[in-house]
Amino acid sequence: MAKGKLTKEIEEMKKFVEFVERTGRLDNIEYIDAHLNKRTPDCIHILKDFSATGTENHEKKAAHLKRLDKAYKHYREHTLKSNCQRCQASLDAIVTFTGYENMSLFSPTIQTILDREFDINHDRSVYLCKLPAPGLNYSELTYITSLPLTKAIQGFMDKIKNPLDLPDFEVHYRKKISNNGAGIPYVQVYLYPKDHRHKTKICIRSRVK
Repeated sequence: MAKGKLTKEIEEMKKFVEFVERTGRLDNIEYIDAHLNKRTPDCIHILKDFSATGTENHEKKAAHLKRLDKAYKHYREHTLKSNCQRCQASLDAIVTFTGYENMSLFSPTIQTILDREFDINHDRSVYLCKLPAPGLNYSELTYITSLPLTKAIQGFMDKIKNPLDLPDFEVHYRKKISNNGAGIPYVQVYLYPKDHRHKTKICIRSRVK
């Protein structure tokens, strides 16, 4: 008998809890909460705000990811505005796991990055915060950090680009304002593959260049 949606969601939640415990992400979030950033009403909750896909249907998965992107926008804005490391770590855990569980919807390069992110423990300073739109060959994976972008780029290179032997990137900085121009100023760096046959670009957001 086929498993129901609720059963699949429960199983996915169990896998998510195992993931955050195995990689040390839950311990890291608890440490941040105790010593750096207490949770506020604007903060994302790593368990309460996790939303299981609960389906094997690609079309439904894609729709689910699009809904999540809109639902988590508020948290991304809060994280950037408040420089909230607790939310950076929580978003990273949710986005990494969700992306990994739905890898078939993304380009091969994104799949390779998500596969590595899934196995990296909490010892990080550049956090995933946004997945690409499902099904697009030309895709954009977005990170967020409290570091100056020059240090964040080096962190990405050391932990992701170099071990995976990804193509070399061109670096472009762009000043932006959050919340569709109504929020706070920040800088986003775009890492474009120099070899234009590769269609995946990396973005990193920070308050500091």
